Formats: sequence, structure tokens, C-alpha cells
Amino acid sequence: MNFARNRLLRSTAFVDRIVGACLIPEEGEGGGGGTPPADPAPAPTFDAEAWKTTRVNLAGGDAERAKVLEAFETPDALFARVTAPEPVDWRKAMAGDDPEELKALERYADPAAARKAWKAATAEISAGGKVKIPGENATPEEIAAFTKAIGVPEKVDGYQITAKPPEGYQVTENDTGFLTGLTAKLHEKIAAGAKPNDIINFAHQFYYDAQADAVLNEVNAAADAAVAGERENKALWGAEYDANIRTAIAAAKHFFPGKDDEFEALMGTRLDTGHALFDHPVIQRMFAQIGRTAGVSEDPFFQAARGDNPGFDPVKRKQEILAMREGTSAQRAEYIKLSAPGGELEKINNALAKKRAA
Repeated sequence: MNFARNRLLRSTAFVDRIVGACLIPEEGEGGGGGTPPADPAPAPTFDAEAWKTTRVNLAGGDAERAKVLEAFETPDALFARVTAPEPVDWRKAMAGDDPEELKALERYADPAAARKAWKAATAEISAGGKVKIPGENATPEEIAAFTKAIGVPEKVDGYQITAKPPEGYQVTENDTGFLTGLTAKLHEKIAAGAKPNDIINFAHQFYYDAQADAVLNEVNAAADAAVAGERENKALWGAEYDANIRTAIAAAKHFFPGKDDEFEALMGTRLDTGHALFDHPVIQRMFAQIGRTAGVSEDPFFQAARGDNPGFDPVKRKQEILAMREGTSAQRAEYIKLSAPGGELEKINNALAKKRAA
């Protein structure tokens, strides 16, 4: 119908037929001859009934034309439509020969809507992207939107770990525990919107804490192993336990070629079993056997260690040091220091062992 309507309204003959068809001349004005009046003729008046008749005549019995013409209530309205310029397809004008661009513009109802969308997109680009980078006072919702946009999974098990150990390296339980803990803590920080510098510092701190815990665990394991070793040899030696330990210490010192502090450091060497060297029950039995076979007696080094320091209770001090294992982080750090090879705890243990052997 639009095609027929446009063809009808664009017809030159049609326009010509309208002119004068619905305009009633004033009295005295007509189609006869005669001399024109001196004054301009008054404007003709509009006859609504005549216009209806004209529209019927113009339609020529065509129902579609009649329906189109009914929309024009005056000749002026029809004339304005007939003389209006051809409508412009704004989408085609903007897209040019690009069919993809034309398809994209079909999403917008009019040029104003397209302009609004373009303006919004430009503002987002100027602001740094489609997702706002969280600031210092970012809301949890803003942080969650950002972390989701950069690919942070909701849960720690959502990460795809592709890292593999070097060929030939056997992953231990300690490795697995460390990496699992590190991944969980890093996920917690990243999901909370931590900045890159904060994440790097956290990783460093996590490593230091893990190393401190490893040392503490080693010390605790050595202390537990020493108790287990003592229990084992007491069960084996019975009432001869103290005498055998005394002989073992004397033999170890007798055959050691270095200085006293070097001897103490060697006896405190950590074994894979968790024992300090001389706390291992097999080592104690070996040196006791060597001492008995060689007939070794305690040398001056052990004799000098028997004297008590006035005001100092080695048993009480040992309990104080051991209690630090379950204390605050500062106390645990102090315990690591005091229980290290050659530290105060080892010296107290040696002194107590010498007293028992005396």
C-alpha cells in the first residue's frame, strides 16, 4: 500500500487535478470572459463537502486510494504531503556500504537512540574500560565485578593449575601443603581486591612464616624424638640407663678431634628421623658400646660441666623454654632461637645429661 500511496501522491497530474477542484470562487468570479477587476480577488473559501466529493473522484473507485485520501482533511494537507521531500534512510546514510554496520544500527529506533548509545560507550572507554577498577573505598559489589571480569574463580578449587615440577623431582607432602596454603591465601587476597604490590608482599611474608613454621616443626620433632629415644633405651637398659648414657657421652667426647663448641654443634646436628644426632637411641647405644670397649672415662670437659651456676635452675629454665612452643608468635620465635643447634636448650640438656652421668 505504501508503494501505491507514494505513486499516487507523486503524480503531477494528480496535483494538477487538485488545484481549483475544491476551492469555491467568490461571487462575480468565474470562468467567463470580461475585464478583470481592478482590485485583487478575495481568497477563495474552503468547502469541506466539495473536498469530500473531490477525494471520491480522485480515488476513481479504487478502495485503497480512497483510504489513503481520507487521511487528508484539507487540500493544504494533501498538497504539503505531495510537495514534501523524499524521506531519507538514516541508517543507510550512516552505514554507507558496510552491511555489518547497517545491521548494528537496526538495534536503534532513531538517530537519537544511536547517538545516546555511542555517547555511553565513549564515556566507558574514557573511564578505563567496561569494568571499573576498584578504588580505596570500593564496595564489595564493585570488587566482585572486577575480580569476575579478570577471571578470578569464585572458589579456590576453580584455578586450573598447569605448573609441573622439574623432571625427576619428587613432590613431597610438605610441598603440597605449602602450595595448597599459598594458593588459598592468595585467592583470599585477590578476591578481596588486593593490589599487585600487596599480593607480592603477602607472598614474601607467607614464605617467611612458612620457613619459621618449618624450623619450629623441626625443633618440635627433635624434642619429641629425643623423648621417644630416651624411652626406648630406658626400656632396653633399665637401671643401667644413666651409666650407659654417661659412658656414651664420655666416648663421644674422647674420640672427637675438635673443640668443645664444635662438639656441641655436631651432637646437635638434625637427622632425617627428626632426632638431634646424640638423641638418637642407636647413636647412644653405639657410643656406649665404644666407651665400654675402649674403657673410656669422663674427661675434664665433662668434669667441668658438673658445677652448678648459683641461682640458676636448669630444669626450671628448660621447662620455661619448652613452654614457649605453645605461646605467642614472639615466644615461638624466641623458642626457635633458643632451641637451635648450639643454643641454650641444647646446652641445658647437655648439662643435665652430665649431671645424671656424674
